[in-house]
Amino acid sequence: MKKLFLIFLSLFCISCSSFNPYVDQKTRDELFRKGTFELMTEEEKQNLYAGGTASAVVYTEPYTGIIGQSIRAVANNLPHKKQIEKAVNYIYQYQDKIIVSDNTYAIQEAIEYMGQSENGRKTLKNCRFLFLNRADREKIAKLAKEYGFKYSYPKVD
Repeated sequence: MKKLFLIFLSLFCISCSSFNPYVDQKTRDELFRKGTFELMTEEEKQNLYAGGTASAVVYTEPYTGIIGQSIRAVANNLPHKKQIEKAVNYIYQYQDKIIVSDNTYAIQEAIEYMGQSENGRKTLKNCRFLFLNRADREKIAKLAKEYGFKYSYPKVD
């Protein structure tokens, strides 16, 4: 009986890890376009209309399914400070671009961390963030108001 239960549990975990509550690629691309366009300056939009390009950088964590995400969250708590530091460095490096936070809490946590220092708050005022998944909408709105950064967190229609 115990073996049967373990087999069932294993199959359940495998099947759950193939679920994806996040959006399909087409919807994700649409959210990306919508959010990026909201954050672009008029100069960037004019450049794009004239056949130029726009630049954004993506900070992402691959989706591993419902169970996989939970396991990853627990496992990642051990080196958690390093993940935040990595995201903070990413923000400092790309503060002049639109930073896309895709399927990770790291950027949100990096913003909170940066808000603790004068230099971090000064940098955040120049930043533009696009959140696509796994960030707390209310918290992002509060942080944006507090630290003065621009953000977009488009919803699926």
